[in-house]
Amino acid sequence: MNLVKNHFIKSTVILSSALMFTGCQANSNHSALTDLFFSSYNHLCEAETLSVNGTIRLSDLSSDLYIAFNQSPVEVAITTDLPEDQQIEFYICDGKTYLNFFGTKSQSLAANIGIEDSSDFHLPNPFLNLNRKERDAIFESITKEDEENVYTYTIRPVMMEKLIDDYGAANIERAVIKTKIVNEQFQSINLEVKGGLEIGNSTSPIDLSLSLDPIQVDEPVNIHFPADLTTWYEG
Repeated sequence: MNLVKNHFIKSTVILSSALMFTGCQANSNHSALTDLFFSSYNHLCEAETLSVNGTIRLSDLSSDLYIAFNQSPVEVAITTDLPEDQQIEFYICDGKTYLNFFGTKSQSLAANIGIEDSSDFHLPNPFLNLNRKERDAIFESITKEDEENVYTYTIRPVMMEKLIDDYGAANIERAVIKTKIVNEQFQSINLEVKGGLEIGNSTSPIDLSLSLDPIQVDEPVNIHFPADLTTWYEG
């Protein structure tokens, strides 16, 4: 696994925190559908508990993905089912963070990344400070499909580049989100991104698909942490 792919997988999975037009009807109400997307996203970010199942594929790698958190006390789990030497896991439990990235484990205090049990914990929302014009500019086009409550949001490539990479290394050709939204709640999110990533002298194609299905929102979530957290590597 080269440096380019490592960098992109890490930013995609832990960032997570996002794609084909067939049977779509054009809808000119761009601002209204933009508002629908961000209202639904805001509701997800405001959740006090969350559990999400999904899958992620990046080029020749594919994996199931599980994301869950409780706000009080702060508990987080992000796991994949990649091979052991490519495993990605992240946990927050009892005020500590636990990371396993490609078989290298590290541990720290949650306070070191600004997470305290006494403060509200939510999914990050980088869009809160955007005005209407800025939000409208994120999507190149929006269509509502024949199937009820299903929408396709085509992201402007330059906007996707900013979202996934801070260093100007990404060159996105296409980024599309296909989602089902009911009562301003995401029922499913499917993201596809194609392009390339360049870091130093290394280049790699970006061929990413990500599917997420929220299964519990603001409902009790029981997170099962690994038994070996007590013996996790302490750096």
